[in-house]
Amino acid sequence: MTKYDNYELLELFEKEPFFPYKGETEIFDYSKNDEFGFKFTLYVNIYEETCIVSLRYKDFKVPIFDIKFEKITNIKCDNEKIILTQENRENNIIISVKPSFSINL
Repeated sequence: MTKYDNYELLELFEKEPFFPYKGETEIFDYSKNDEFGFKFTLYVNIYEETCIVSLRYKDFKVPIFDIKFEKITNIKCDNEKIILTQENRENNIIISVKPSFSINL
């Protein structure tokens, strides 16, 4: 089961998550829009230990990236980035949200 802190995610995204399945609190997604028309989404399934990270631009029909990460054991945040810890991986996945969206695999 993926470990995470609700308050860290809430502070980073500055709003409550969306729960796509009524009554399921362990499957959720957060999204953040910027002033240039980009939308970043983090979809989390705690039971399956998966995260989907997506970046879209308002004028594009397909996402800039849409990556599924499996075996995520921990999600850590501060006010600028998300750090995903993946089982059996030496380096963490770092996703910057401020000042702009980027991902470091």
